[in-house]
Amino acid sequence: MRVASILAKGKSFIAGDFSQELARLSNNLKAENSLNKKLESTSDLLTIRIIGSNDHENYLLKVRDEAKKRIFVCSH
Repeated sequence: MRVASILAKGKSFIAGDFSQELARLSNNLKAENSLNKKLESTSDLLTIRIIGSNDHENYLLKVRDEAKKRIFVCSH
């Protein structure tokens, strides 16, 4: 989420509303993880991938079809 916040600033590196919201979400996730230092199981792990523009559509279709719980997509 922190990386997504930085990317959301764009070329100007000015933090807009979206970038700030991602930064807040990142901080909240970090704080929550600190409270729950020990994960119950490996199924509690989160996977984040940054993909290139040529792969956007393929990944979106794949995660749409294979998601077991929920997904969050951040894109320009």
